[in-house]
Amino acid sequence: MRSANFVLIGAALVAALNTGIAQANTLTLDDADKFDSVVNKFELMTVDINQALIQAVRSNSDLTNCLEHISNAAYSASLSSGEIGTLVSLASVMLDSSDELAVLRILRIKLESLAKAMLRRREIINGSMALCSRFSTMNVKAQSLLNLLLELDEQVTKLMLRVSKAALPR
Repeated sequence: MRSANFVLIGAALVAALNTGIAQANTLTLDDADKFDSVVNKFELMTVDINQALIQAVRSNSDLTNCLEHISNAAYSASLSSGEIGTLVSLASVMLDSSDELAVLRILRIKLESLAKAMLRRREIINGSMALCSRFSTMNVKAQSLLNLLLELDEQVTKLMLRVSKAALPR
């Protein structure tokens, strides 16, 4: 019985695609791929900073304290962007416009929240760089993280424009 339901659902989806009924199209798989690329970079950056943190724990407690701040910023950005990446991927494969709009409403809220959080993360990173400027490892990791936040900001801005064009009510 269950497999018969999946066959019926699959047939309905194929029919909807073939007839073009209520197809959603605000975001594409390309949008999802681009955002996922940034998410993956954040995951790698978090690992890289944590490896430097492990090395610092063994040798320098001052550097450890400095790296902890940017490690936390990288980790929280990774989590937030991953959550948004999931919503972008979901919206990109939606078949029904009303379903897509429901996902886009949630996505808009998450994007706005992330945009505000990125400002705070930049402040934390810049403050840590100022306090820990004597550590070249800290400066390199922090600057790389700031560059990645800029890349994320560009993606968030593009997505916000696309989501806003969908004429979502507030």
